[in-house]
Amino acid sequence: MARTTIPAELVAVNAIQGTLIADNAVTSVHIAQNNVTTVQIATNNITSEAIAQNNVTSVHILQNTITATHLADSAVENAKIGADAVTGAKLADNAVDSEHYTDGSIDTAHLGDLQVTASQDRANAVTLAKMASLARGSILIGNSAADVAALAIGSNGTVLKSDGTDITWGADTDNFLPLAGGTMTGALTGTTATLSGALGVGAGSVSAPSLSFAGDTNTGIYNGAADNMYFAIGGALKGFWSGSQFNVTGNGIFSGNGTFGGTLGVTGAITASAGLTVAGSNLIYFRDAQIYIRSSADGDLNIVADDEIDLTSTLIDINGNADVSGTLGVTGASSLSTVLIDGVSNYTGLEVKGSGGARPQVKFTNANNGVLGSIYGTEGNALVITSGTGGATAMTLNSSQQVLVGLDTINTNTAKMQVNASTTNKYAFTVSHQGDATHRFGMQIMAGTDDNSGTNTMIGFTDGDFSPIGTVTSSGGTVTYGAFTAMHPCIIPNADNDSSSGDNAYPYGTLLETVSLSYTQKNGANTERGLLYNVQKSQSANSKKVLGAYGSSVNGGPENETNMHQALILGDGHIICNNSGGNIEVGDGICTSAVEGIGMKATVNPSLVIGIAQENVTFSGSETKLVAVQYGLEQFTPWS
Repeated sequence: MARTTIPAELVAVNAIQGTLIADNAVTSVHIAQNNVTTVQIATNNITSEAIAQNNVTSVHILQNTITATHLADSAVENAKIGADAVTGAKLADNAVDSEHYTDGSIDTAHLGDLQVTASQDRANAVTLAKMASLARGSILIGNSAADVAALAIGSNGTVLKSDGTDITWGADTDNFLPLAGGTMTGALTGTTATLSGALGVGAGSVSAPSLSFAGDTNTGIYNGAADNMYFAIGGALKGFWSGSQFNVTGNGIFSGNGTFGGTLGVTGAITASAGLTVAGSNLIYFRDAQIYIRSSADGDLNIVADDEIDLTSTLIDINGNADVSGTLGVTGASSLSTVLIDGVSNYTGLEVKGSGGARPQVKFTNANNGVLGSIYGTEGNALVITSGTGGATAMTLNSSQQVLVGLDTINTNTAKMQVNASTTNKYAFTVSHQGDATHRFGMQIMAGTDDNSGTNTMIGFTDGDFSPIGTVTSSGGTVTYGAFTAMHPCIIPNADNDSSSGDNAYPYGTLLETVSLSYTQKNGANTERGLLYNVQKSQSANSKKVLGAYGSSVNGGPENETNMHQALILGDGHIICNNSGGNIEVGDGICTSAVEGIGMKATVNPSLVIGIAQENVTFSGSETKLVAVQYGLEQFTPWS
């Protein structure tokens, strides 16, 4: 077989010349390790493309063979420079600046002597840690050479002194600065003492204040609490000043004007010889914020307490009107010319409260302290009004809402009000409605059922021991009077009248006849309808002038009458009769007889009768008898 390759053993040494090698036929696999030297490489024939990455090391480069012309711009990177390869000789002058220093890399070994000047120091850069050690107690000063020097610690008890040029340690001959626990016996003299900084002292205590006096060590100022300045007098706390208050214990005396922009709290007394002024509507507090005095507006003074304001004195004089919007309580005597009480709650008025068993009472006196009357409450919850010095009960309002006037116990048949009197010739009760006009009405009574059904009692009449004697009732829209007797006021002959006596002038039932007429008087003139009958006892049988039967005397009555009597003319009553007309039966008419003032059965046809008999009466002789009748004038025809 024909050979396509020549074995290596058939090729003689140095037999293959360059002319026998085709272009680009020799590759790295044909070159033995370390057999290509510089003599085999033509000048400028190795380019960067021919060198494998990271394959050229310092052993491949001859000393001083790579110059700047062999390096491309920016071709030498940090990784290509060996450790410690860049020496001072390799660095251009001023080529290394602050951006090339690693933080903390410059230490004292890199700094030349006296190379760091003031211009190189940053502000606050030299700290105590940067300074060389200094002997304990030494002080840095400027010396005569304008250098910093250390002034060694002075001996015990010496102080720093200045001669105007230098400072040195020297003896404290004036005792300005005492030793610890010592006493400053000298004086600080001079026109002005100025501290540009703070003077710091210990907190101190009430018995040993931190700022005190040589001869009085327990009097002064100390710090009793954080942010507080305390004042000790004789070892006792007499006041303190905090961020919110100035507190003084005891009497505070201000000889000039004192202005307080906040709260002035006082536990003792305030004596203001020139007056105390509180500006605007500011307050003077007592105990807490609910008790104070202030002026809420110009001309007004407000005294406010959340419980009680106690004014204690033998005399409290209020020269003006007292306006009480709440409750006014008075435990002693109170003299008031005018009291305006304006309630703002459920109650309006003046409350008087008893205490310790004493009854609550309001007493009224005159200018000479004479008692006019009083109002007081009882333990039975009654309100009593008295009058006069003796305190007689005038009116009582009891717990059952009953009103008693002139007595202590209400009648058992009375629900709400009773008026009692015991006065001669006076009415016990009057209802008046002044105004001089017909539309000034008198008394109105509302009682009974709403539709007036049944018998509704409007007025009841009793005698002196409350025995009933009559009523005024209503029913179905009409008023009924019972028992009922109507009368005319009449005047009898003076010979028969006793003006000083209220006794009857004639026996009850005596027949009267009209003599003449007169009228009641008003302002010296006759009234229009006030008829007064001038009468006498009837004088003849079947008299046409008969008026009625005598009832009673009104002399000494409420109008102080001296000759006034009643002539009964209508309703129930009696007539004194004789047997001149015979025995009397129910329904017979009664007229006058021939005997003065005596009636009889009417027998004449016709007769003017004054009453109709209501009972049968039999006569045994010439005697007279009271016969029950229904009064009323009428012409009467006797029964046949």
